[in-house]
Order: sequence, then C-alpha cells, then structure tokens
Amino acid sequence: MSKFLNKLVNGDCLEIIKKIPDKSYDLIFVDPIGTGYSTCDKDYFDDFCDEVSDASYLSQFVSKFILKHDLCDRPIFLCGESYAGYRISLMSHELATKWKIFPDGLVFVAPFISGVAIEYDQPNLIGEANYIVSYILTAWFHKKSSLNSSCENEDEVYKKAKDF
Repeated sequence: MSKFLNKLVNGDCLEIIKKIPDKSYDLIFVDPIGTGYSTCDKDYFDDFCDEVSDASYLSQFVSKFILKHDLCDRPIFLCGESYAGYRISLMSHELATKWKIFPDGLVFVAPFISGVAIEYDQPNLIGEANYIVSYILTAWFHKKSSLNSSCENEDEVYKKAKDF
C-alpha cells in the first residue's frame, strides 16, 4: 500500500486499482478520452469526442466503479476543469437518472460552460466579464488591489466585486 500513499499514479486505472485495498482512497481522477494522458485507438476517437458521449461513458465508469468497490456510502464529488465543467453537469444528471447515484456536489475549476464566451467573430465581452470577480479577488489576495485597505476578508471583496 505504501507505494501508492500520497502518490500520483499513471497507468491503466482498472489494473492499478486492483492492487489498492478497498476504501483506502479518497480521490479517483479520470480524464475523458483524448484529454490529458487519456488516449484511444484513432479509429474510435470520434465516438468519444463530444459532451454527451463523454458524460455517458464517464458516468458508466463512475457508477460501475462505485458499485464494484462498495462506495455507495461514501461522499461523491465530481470535479471538472475547463471543458469538463460542462461534462460534469451532464454526468451528474445521468448518474442520478440512470444509475440512481446522487453526487454530493460538483466542483468547477475554470469551467467552460457556454460557447458564447469564445465567439470571436463579433464583439463580445461576456467571456471577459465572467473573470472580473476572480481577477479582483486574486489581486486582493496578493495585496495588489485598492480594496486591500477597505476590505478585511474575501467575503467583503467578493460582494464589492460582484456589485461592480
């Protein structure tokens, strides 16, 4: 077990997980096919590269993993970064409706939620506007904001940024 403790393990997760004692893990990270380190045969690549297909096969994997390892009593959180932000919303719905598994929460990390934010063929400030609050909070945290003198905590900064 010690060779896996506090380590990032890259490989065939279905083979590696057999070597780890049940219920000894808190986080399982899964990349959709074609992202990060996940790959597949090029003949099948198009079968996986859309949001609905990704949500479907990932939900199937997660549900089978949970059932096989008897994790139904453990908290389940889905985390998605960038394009996975949209996929975890779809996964949550599919897990609940098809598999009767209800995630305890969703964690969005810089999510891509709508294509309208990246339509470059016309003037568009939606994408930039979505980042203003994050930029203001980041500047305040690093003590580079005019709000540093008037706000004592991030809740105050968040409210002022949101009101702006």
